[in-house]
Amino acid sequence: INHQEEVDEFLAELREIGYTYKVHQEIIYNADEMRSFEYAFIDMTKIARKNIKLEDNDKGPEKFGTQFTVPKCMNCNSNRTIAGVFHIPKNLDISFDIGFLYPSIIIKREVYEIFQNEGLQGCSYEMCLNDGGNSVENQFYRLSINNVLPDMSQKIEYNFIKCEQCGREYLKYCPENISYNIKDKGKFKDFNISSEQINVLGKNRVPYGIPIVSNRVIKLILNHKLTGITFNPIFFSG
Repeated sequence: INHQEEVDEFLAELREIGYTYKVHQEIIYNADEMRSFEYAFIDMTKIARKNIKLEDNDKGPEKFGTQFTVPKCMNCNSNRTIAGVFHIPKNLDISFDIGFLYPSIIIKREVYEIFQNEGLQGCSYEMCLNDGGNSVENQFYRLSINNVLPDMSQKIEYNFIKCEQCGREYLKYCPENISYNIKDKGKFKDFNISSEQINVLGKNRVPYGIPIVSNRVIKLILNHKLTGITFNPIFFSG
């Protein structure tokens, strides 16, 4: 049912009485539509809200034993990366097959075996340790994406914030639409990560890129009914 006329009338009434508002539009794609995407991006903030206990993400990886390199800028943590093995809570509760434990994508062993057998390009897998230092190889792996893409196109449409100390720009949040220059399509692999990074300045967080996957990965996840993530299409211009 299309209620656009009613929505427009309601917004007009708000404007008349002096109210300001913001309109957020979210498109939800069905499985057939997602299978048609040549490439798609994953909004990891939605993964975090959906399928790992919120308190686990709020505590931060250092609380579980994960070590990090010294950042280039202490204000925005630029170039700060994970050093060594990723540690997770002893009793990590992932109710889906793929989860986001800041700043990493965590997958169950079954997912690791599916991806490994397919020989997917652009990624590697690292077993996780729990916060007691014990191996949890039979449970969870960290999916590390190593194919960094060129800059997005049409950057004027994206919301950036700038670090006051070093001047580096970051995405404030994951964009609703992402576009790349068509000449860069040959640089895409099965797993990719955007060169642009999301950062919550002042939160002592590690900046992270947006994961972008190929049609092969999309179909693999949908065909095996792996749960936890949805896909949004990547557009190419130029």
